Amino acid sequence: MPVFCRYWPILLIACGSVLLGACGCDTPSADLIAEPESSVGQSTQPEQTPEGGIANNILRSNELEDTTGANFDLPSDTDALMASLARKEVEQRRAVDGESYLKIQRYRLAAANKLLEHEINQEQRIGFIKIKTDALLKLASMGDAAACNELPPLLATYASDTQPRIRQMAALASFTHDLRQRAKAANANLQPMIESVTNVASEYPENFDVCRGLGSVIGELKESRHREMQTRMTWALVDAYANSSNAAARNYVEKMESQLRIKNANLDLIVREIRDGQTGALERYQEAVQSLTNDPATQEKILEPVLGSLAWLERTGQVNATLQANEVVTRLAGQMPASPTQKKLLDVCSVQAMRLKLPGQAFSLEAKDSKMQPWDWEVFSGESPVVVVFWSPSEATSLRLVQQLMQLPEFQTTGKAKLLAINVSNKRETDDLFPNAPDTMAVVHKPEATSNQFFRKNFGLERVPQILLVNRDGVVGQVNPPPNLLRAAIKNLCQ
Repeated sequence: MPVFCRYWPILLIACGSVLLGACGCDTPSADLIAEPESSVGQSTQPEQTPEGGIANNILRSNELEDTTGANFDLPSDTDALMASLARKEVEQRRAVDGESYLKIQRYRLAAANKLLEHEINQEQRIGFIKIKTDALLKLASMGDAAACNELPPLLATYASDTQPRIRQMAALASFTHDLRQRAKAANANLQPMIESVTNVASEYPENFDVCRGLGSVIGELKESRHREMQTRMTWALVDAYANSSNAAARNYVEKMESQLRIKNANLDLIVREIRDGQTGALERYQEAVQSLTNDPATQEKILEPVLGSLAWLERTGQVNATLQANEVVTRLAGQMPASPTQKKLLDVCSVQAMRLKLPGQAFSLEAKDSKMQPWDWEVFSGESPVVVVFWSPSEATSLRLVQQLMQLPEFQTTGKAKLLAINVSNKRETDDLFPNAPDTMAVVHKPEATSNQFFRKNFGLERVPQILLVNRDGVVGQVNPPPNLLRAAIKNLCQ
């Protein structure tokens, strides 16, 4: 097979990024979903672009050659040039530093320019124009002055091309370039870009690729100083395609609309207020959750933000506040129409409530030891405090935790504390996982006849590892201490 035929499909796939907005994102508004539970309470600083642009700074600091293609040793043969360009399409995904990425984009630009001078068909011309435009967009985004100057007039030329796909690409690329340049400026007025969203959408009202491309570029406005503008531009896109005859475009903006409504509920902010004990925070949480459960546009999209807010609040150690929020969600979920979402909400809330209510309750368990013999909790615990860990051999994190805990000095001295590792899986042969286990440690398994739901219903086990701290009286004192406080919690348990 000729090299030309072999590499052309690769180039066609690679150059499609410009058609979709030239920003490398197929889920443009993922950041509009309420912050994941792991990020609630954290903040990120927007990246600062060095003065003069990344590309020009690299050129100055490393004395790279500012080539436009004339100084590249490009193959003259079309097949060989196509092959080299296909390799660069792969290399740009693997580049780990700005210098390499800059060189790759300059090579892509030079190779595309040269291929456009060859005798090629219309499909190939479209592909090479996309690669050329994509390379210029990336260079301009890095602050390359030459690319910033070359791109606007080039796009203006493509905007009047006879090929509709090139005009479409030019419209998206022009919007991308304008937005990226405006976003770099401090206190930039991005209002004109809202009008641009509407104008481009009105020009291509039934085009899903344009719709998705606009959404991808809007999704780049993630820095805190652009969040409000991102929201306004997203609403403009939703309004523009809400009545599109293209089903894919309508579905795309419907998902964006639900994400916007979820974001506007501000659950992540309200749970912080609950944690801090602010007056009326729980009432605001109820209003926010109720607005989501009553809205048909969000009813099937609320699992992540609502359950995430409950999980984050639980991790703060605010047991009573979490229980109150849990009761709010349970009550409102019970009023929703029957659906898998409603069932999941009620199920997870029920398990969490069981877990949160464990402190103050006496701990007991019927289990089998490693030799499949009946095991007695009262004989094992005696008058010692016990750290109980639910784990599974198939979950590496839980296994490592048990192995690390058994090394603590509290479990090396008889009578100080004991360690109970409860295997919640069906794998029984686990003795070899704990060599040199201390005498104060026991590894037990659930009885074979026990339902798989046993630990969920009785101990609120949602995932492993789960930790219970049981005092000398056999009463649960704490559930899942924060990892950074676990060591101190075990010391306190032994006092």
